[in-house]
Amino acid sequence: MALVVEDGTGLANAESYYSVANTDTYFSSKRGDSVTYADDWTAATTAVKEACLRWATRLIDKYWLFDGEKSTTTQALRWPRRYVYDIEGDEIDGDDIPTDLEYATAEMARALLVDPDRVEDQEVGLSALSVGTINLTFDKYDRIKVLPKTVQNFLSDFGRARSGNGSRAVERA
Repeated sequence: MALVVEDGTGLANAESYYSVANTDTYFSSKRGDSVTYADDWTAATTAVKEACLRWATRLIDKYWLFDGEKSTTTQALRWPRRYVYDIEGDEIDGDDIPTDLEYATAEMARALLVDPDRVEDQEVGLSALSVGTINLTFDKYDRIKVLPKTVQNFLSDFGRARSGNGSRAVERA
């Protein structure tokens, strides 16, 4: 089944914020280190790339709290949105998918391609182990983040990471 890419109209069956072709172009021309950085992406089959883009989009929607509100009540994904502002303070059109969200999707898809286990066992951790005089304690929150820093940086203008993504919200009482 072909990947259904959100076009800004609030598709009820959208599966991704970015297409395979656009992701291929992103890795071949947008990144200066693309030759070595994206070898794993370019070597993958179209079916694997589509699966990674679907998964990446679902994880972004799950682990990122976007500003504003969905543009329609019937759309499948969290974008397009209304009442979201760019870094300059200008409202993003309710039928736009921001370029940074597309790039975040590409980066997340590649991260999943090279490390599919990054989303497993995020809250499982050894709390203490003692063997003779050796004591080990692991912080269960000191784990690889589901959304890599690159993805979070692309998304940072549109909201914040949801708690449980290896980060904790700090609020003043």
